This record gives sequence, C-alpha cells and structure tokens, in this order.
Amino acid sequence: MTRLPPPIVKFSVVGPDEAKKEPYPYVYVERDGSARELRLDERALLEKKFSPFDRPYVKLAYRDVVGHATSGFCRRSLLPPELPIVRLPEA
Repeated sequence: MTRLPPPIVKFSVVGPDEAKKEPYPYVYVERDGSARELRLDERALLEKKFSPFDRPYVKLAYRDVVGHATSGFCRRSLLPPELPIVRLPEA
C-alpha cells in the first residue's frame, strides 16, 4: 500500500472575521518607517490561504523597520500610537 504524504494545512494572515474590521488590522510599513493603508490587492493577498512556507512576509514588530530591516506588512496595533498612517486616494 502506498503512503500518501500528509496534507499541507493552509491558512490566511487575515481571517474572514478580521477582514471585516475597520480600520483594517494591517498596514504596510515602508523602509523609512512610515506606514500606509493597504491597497485592495494587498488586502486580498493577506486574506488568501497559503501554506506555512509560502505566505507573505509579515513583521513581528514595528521595530523590524529600524536600521537595515526591510519593509513589509505589519499589524496596525504594533505601530507607535503617534505614527501617522498615510491614507490612499480613493480608487
């Protein structure tokens, strides 16, 4: 009998209930430390189901942007309260 590999569990960064929240729970942090709201395609990416090895990069802390670190998605609640979040123009 042939053994099948176990199925790969897929998950999304932002679940269906969390995706309905306003403001959206994630923002994008740029290399310079500024933050902006997400575009619709970026929201869709975070709501898509991925394998654990193929998901988008999400910062574990805002400090990850200081110094040589890269930009990326970040949970809004991890931002310093005084940091302004750039709003995107309405499409």
